[in-house]
Amino acid sequence: MALTLTDLPLEILENVCQMLCPHCLGTTDKIRRQHSAWNMAHLRALSSLSQTCSLLRTIAQPILHHSPLVGTASSFSLALALCKRPDLGARVRELRVGSEMYSQRDYTITEDESEYLTKHLAEFSESRGTPIQVLPKWWLESRHRDPQGRDQIFCLHSSLALSSLAMSHAPNVKFLDVQIAWENPTHFPFTPPGSMPRLKELTIAYAGRHMNTNLKRSFVGMADIFLQAASNLTSFKAKNWLIRGIPDTVTFDHLEELHLRRCRIGRSTLEELMQKAKKLRVFSYTPGADFLDTFDDAPPKEVFQAILHRADTLQQVKVDFTLAPDVIARCGGDSSLYCMESIRDLRVLEALVVETSTIRFGPGEGVYPRETITDLLPVSIRSLKIVHSPTGLDSALCHLAANVPVRFKDMRTIYLTGRHGQVQTAFQAVGVKTFVLKEEPSQAPFAMYV
Repeated sequence: MALTLTDLPLEILENVCQMLCPHCLGTTDKIRRQHSAWNMAHLRALSSLSQTCSLLRTIAQPILHHSPLVGTASSFSLALALCKRPDLGARVRELRVGSEMYSQRDYTITEDESEYLTKHLAEFSESRGTPIQVLPKWWLESRHRDPQGRDQIFCLHSSLALSSLAMSHAPNVKFLDVQIAWENPTHFPFTPPGSMPRLKELTIAYAGRHMNTNLKRSFVGMADIFLQAASNLTSFKAKNWLIRGIPDTVTFDHLEELHLRRCRIGRSTLEELMQKAKKLRVFSYTPGADFLDTFDDAPPKEVFQAILHRADTLQQVKVDFTLAPDVIARCGGDSSLYCMESIRDLRVLEALVVETSTIRFGPGEGVYPRETITDLLPVSIRSLKIVHSPTGLDSALCHLAANVPVRFKDMRTIYLTGRHGQVQTAFQAVGVKTFVLKEEPSQAPFAMYV
């Protein structure tokens, strides 16, 4: 007699489901679930498996909610499931919320669902100390502006209503990805300070093309709310974010990784951040967000001066100003005002990524003294990546290679843009692997040592 899948022992069925779960496999730490076609395919397979029969549904559904699929059509069903099934909400480890949560053309809400969610929104918001008036058919009014106050505006945004419901019923979430669109209001009222103690990794991205002054204030304020809610955060990633000051209520006691992509930050704010994040190991900064007004970003010189506050902890640093030529222009082309100075005091630094414009050249344009790079680096360096490395830098790079056996004994890899035959030969002679960058600088991965 032929066996079916359900004839297998429960332990084997559980293992099959776990093999389809990115969180169970550990791939979510290396490849973010929502940005990986491989992980998405496995989640869809797990979702299909959960719909085949009651037995597989019982086994697969809790595992599926480790990293629930969040798309426009599934957002209502996800919010309903988490509200009605606290056991499933407790299983959630990863969640993506914000502007992608809902589109009215992709889902037709029933009267019962409307009544249930409307009642739940009102009751739960009141229990969290931020009561809101839930208006009829709130899910259809995603672009309406109500003049009576932002708390009421919130409930008119279906994407934020569903996002808040999902987050508030996922007490054990570890990875949270928040996508903000142009029309979103400023806050999630269901995330009071300390309400997300298990959250370890937070990503906040603004998805709009431009950001005006009012929205910048809103975006920063909303980020502050999440940072206050996640008191044990270890990793924070921001994209298209203008950072102006950090409230006293925001602490980074456990923060180990900070990634600011296409963001803008001034020196005083960056120094304040570095002083608060006393356990920071990884820092990356690529300015270039498209704002509608000017902002005095910290040039590379000030960025590196600020990160010296974490000389005792920083192990990996990436600073790439390729997308921010306006910062160079404000310095009037004076490399002494713009370029980085020595970072030899970063005594535990192992990996560094910089682009050529951050390295000070000599009296003539494009002329680099041979001691330029050697005098910049700490002896602990293991991996160096120089984006846009010109041939005029070859002499300085060869001088660095000559000093590897004496000063940089732990150096293992160097990444360069373009072919530098003499440089590659010099590093290979002292046992340092050389790699030629082929990807676009703005998309280049963080340089890791091997």
